[in-house]
Order: sequence, then structure tokens, then C-alpha cells
Amino acid sequence: MLTDMRPKGTVAERLRSLRAEAGLTRKEIESRHNINSQSLISWEKSHRTPKKDKAELLAAMFNNYGIPCTADWILYGSGKNPLDVVAQNPEESYLLKEIYRFQEFHQNSLIIQVKDQNMAPWINKGDVVGGVLVDLKEIDQFVGQVCIVKTQDFGTLIRLVQRAKDGILYDLVSFSKKGNISNVELESVARIVFLRRK
Repeated sequence: MLTDMRPKGTVAERLRSLRAEAGLTRKEIESRHNINSQSLISWEKSHRTPKKDKAELLAAMFNNYGIPCTADWILYGSGKNPLDVVAQNPEESYLLKEIYRFQEFHQNSLIIQVKDQNMAPWINKGDVVGGVLVDLKEIDQFVGQVCIVKTQDFGTLIRLVQRAKDGILYDLVSFSKKGNISNVELESVARIVFLRRK
């Protein structure tokens, strides 16, 4: 099937529709993304057209909000209409928006998509888990809890954190015995804040 390459309205109409889909005010775009609200007003009222570099900045911003947009679509209406793509997969778009907003409010966040079944049935392969990184000096308050952990040798995992017998390293315990890892030095730990099922 050929992609419809006809322009979808004017630049102003496309920008207004993208901003509405993202649920952003002009002031929010200015404060969060450093795009002047007066410029945005001018673009949205067809007084001026954004330059290519500004269109690329806008496209990247909308992508962060789960709207798969390109600068060419903003400027010329060419390519797939991102609003049609969002309409076809609203759950994924909503998840991307939620992740981006979570990262905005938690600069020290860590979000992963689970790659194994070692914590099933609580957390399953394909689920998205987000957490807030804690200072390793405070890790002892998370012993006995399920956390997102980063290790040098085993990558990023979700495991129950336990103190190893030597009292210095940690054991990472899974709900399935095959996922247990003993005597691990942790690079970072994130307290789990949200879980989104696949």
C-alpha cells in the first residue's frame, strides 16, 4: 500500500493538532522544551513558518510524547500522518507519554522493559517498570524489596535484593530459582514506582 503523500492541512494546522494530541499548552512547551511561546503562536497562526532546525526540535519533542512525528511532516505534510499512527495504537502512545512525563518529574529515573520471566507472576516479560534511583549509601533500606538493579556483569534486572553472606555484596533473588544471582556488586538501585503490563 502506498503512503498518502498529500499535505495534511497547513503547517499551522499540523502544529496545533500535534500540540493538542500531546496535551501541551504553549507555556508548557516553552518551560519544558525551551521553545519560545511567541514563536509557537506565530507558527500556529500562520504568521511565520518554523525553520528546519526548529521543526526537527518540535518533531523530537512530539516523539517524546508518543507521537511519531518528523520535521518533514510538520513542514510539508509529507510521509505518514503521526496522528493516524497514534490512533492505530493509542495504548503505546499513552505509555510513551507516561514514561516521558515520569522522566520529566524524576531526573534520576530508570525505566526498563522486562526481558525475562524470572519475577513472574508479579512482573512478566514485556512489562514496563519504572523506578527512581537511590544513592547506594541508602541501599540497606531496600534490602528485602524488589528493585531495578544495575550490575556490571549481569546488566539491568528486576530482583529481590538481599545481603550476601559476606555482608558486603548482594544476592539478587528471583521468583524462579534459575534467575538467582549471588555475590553481586551493585552499580545502582532504583525503587520501583510504576509497573505497566504488556
